[in-house]
Order: sequence, then C-alpha cells, then structure tokens
Amino acid sequence: MTARLEKRAADLTTSLAADRETLQAVPELPRLFLLDEEYSIAVREAELKWIEDVLAALRAGELTWSEEWIRTVAEKMAWTIEPEAPTGSGLGAIHSEGCP
Repeated sequence: MTARLEKRAADLTTSLAADRETLQAVPELPRLFLLDEEYSIAVREAELKWIEDVLAALRAGELTWSEEWIRTVAEKMAWTIEPEAPTGSGLGAIHSEGCP
C-alpha cells in the first residue's frame, strides 16, 4: 500500500511543479483565465498533503489493520465482505446488511 501512495505522491509533486512552471510562463495572463488551473492545483495540493499524512501515520504505526480485525469490525457492523475483485483495493466489496 505504501508503494502506491508514494508513487501517487511523486506523480502529484511532478505534475504540480510542471503546472506551476506553466503558470509562471504567462504572468501577463489575467487571473480570471487561470482560475481553473488554480483550482486544479489547490485540489492536488490537498490530496498530496493527505497522502503525506497517511504515509506518516503508516510509518509511525499509528494506522494499522489486519484481515482478522477488518472481519471483526464488519461482523459488528453487520457488513459482509465479498471476495476481492482482481483490481480491488485489497478489502473486497463491503456491503451493509440490507444494502446492495
């Protein structure tokens, strides 16, 4: 899991740097025409911070789980866990009892 998060963080860092460079290349362009790009940068910056926080929690041992623990929580919450699909998240599909 950390490898995927680290890869996403690296990709975000690269794309953010490229987009900031592009914005600096057109300083005469009125801000009105840059709002979409500013928004995109702000959203990706927030995602990057979240990923960095999750990675820090994982590395510090503050965020842990096991399959047994997930099943115990699912049973307490009346959820069912279906087998993982080939491209799944590692948890399989989780459904609350009575929900599709």
